[in-house]
Formats: sequence, structure tokens, C-alpha cells
Amino acid sequence: ILPKAVLCLHRNTVIQILPKAVLCLHRNTVIQILPKAVSCLHRNTVIPILPKAVSCLHRNTVIQILPKAVSCLHRNTVIQILPKAVLCLHRNTVIQILPKAASCLHRNTVIQILSKAVLCLHRNTVIQILPKAVLCLHRNTVIQILPKAVSCLHRNTVIQILPKAVSCLHRNTVTQILPKAVSCLHRNTVIQIPPKAVSCLHRNTVIQILPKAVLCLHRNTVTQILPEAVLC
Repeated sequence: ILPKAVLCLHRNTVIQILPKAVLCLHRNTVIQILPKAVSCLHRNTVIPILPKAVSCLHRNTVIQILPKAVSCLHRNTVIQILPKAVLCLHRNTVIQILPKAASCLHRNTVIQILSKAVLCLHRNTVIQILPKAVLCLHRNTVIQILPKAVSCLHRNTVIQILPKAVSCLHRNTVTQILPKAVSCLHRNTVIQIPPKAVSCLHRNTVIQILPKAVLCLHRNTVTQILPEAVLC
């Protein structure tokens, strides 16, 4: 580590920090900060800030802010806000809000809300809620809840819960929990834990922990820590 330097998190390099400069998080470069300017986080450029303007975070442009308007974060456009309207977050459109209606966040439509019904967030439909039922978040269906069962959030199924078992969150299966074992969150398997070992969260493997070493979270490897070194 050099004096007045910073370790770059992305490419594992060291960049000198110039006075009145900023380290760009994306490409690991250093950009001078001009007066009344902003460093764009996405493309690593510097854009002057005009009066009554906003710097768009996505495309690194500057958009004038009109009165009674809003800058859209996704497509970098400016949309007039009508009275009793709502700006849709996904497609950057404006939808009138009808009485007793809800604006759908995904497809930008307006659906009437029936009594004792619920608006589905994914496909923009309305499903009646039966007693002792649950609305599935993924496919917009309704599943009866059996006693001592669990509703799976991913595939919209119902699985009986066995004693001393765990419901797997990803594949909607039930795995027995062995003593001194761990249920892997990614592939829904059970791995025995040897002494002085750790279960890797990414690839569902078990790695021995060496002295003076560290388990890498990304690739599930073990790296020796050298003196006067830093883990990238």
C-alpha cells in the first residue's frame, strides 16, 4: 500500500489518489473533479451541473428539470406530472389513478381493486383470496394451506414439513437434517461438516480452514495471508 493510494475493489490494483480527484468505482480510474461538476458512477465521466438540472445516474447525462416534472431514473427522461397521476417506475410512463384502483408497478397498468381481493404484483391480475389460502408471489396463484405444511415461494407448491427437516428455499424440496450437517442454500443439499472446516455458500463445498488463511467468499477458495499484504 503506497502512501496516499487506494486499493481498487474491482480489478485489484492500486491507484494514486491525486488532489481534488475521485476514484471511480466501476473502471478503477481517477477523474479530476471540476468545480460544480459531478463524477458519474456508471461510465466514469465528469459532467458539469447546469442550474436547475439533475445528473442521471444510469446513462450519465444531464437533464433539465421542468417545473412540476420528475426526472425518470431508468431511461433518463423528464415526464410531466399530471394531477392525480403517478409516475410508473418501470417504463417511465404516467398513469391516471382511478378511484379505488391501484397502479401496477411491473407492467404500468391500472387495475380495479375488488373487495376481499389482492392485486398481484407480477402479472397485474386480481385474485380472490380464499379462506385459509395464501397468494403465491411468483405465478399469481392461490394455494390452499394444509396443516403442518409450508407454501413454497418459488414454484408455488405446498410441501409437507417432516419432523427434523428443512424446506429448501430454492428448489422447493424437503431435506432431512443430519446431525452435524448443514443444509446448503443454493443447491438444496446436505453436507457433512468435518472438524475445522467451513461450508461454502456459493458452490456448496466444504473447505478446510488452514492457519493464517482466509476463505474467499466469491470463488470458494482459500488464500494464504502473506505478511504486509492485503486480501483483494
